[in-house]
Amino acid sequence: MLYEFCSITRIHITNILERSSNAINVAILMKSLELSIKFENKITDLMSKKYVDLIKREKKNKYDLQALPRFAGSISNSFERYLVPYIKS
Repeated sequence: MLYEFCSITRIHITNILERSSNAINVAILMKSLELSIKFENKITDLMSKKYVDLIKREKKNKYDLQALPRFAGSISNSFERYLVPYIKS
């Protein structure tokens, strides 16, 4: 459910950035990116701690948890193509 939240958030951020690509405020863009990365790191850390035992235990069938979803970049990657104003400033 958390990964789905990140996916939907990424789509919404991409839509917002696409609509406002001509008038992006660099300070707001960078703060939003920073907060997104902090959020991704926090949920990665929390989920790793919570599910460490499930990931380490012996896998009995194909439905057992093999690894956590990759949260890093799940939201923040949507900012990449809009960083041109930051690079130019």
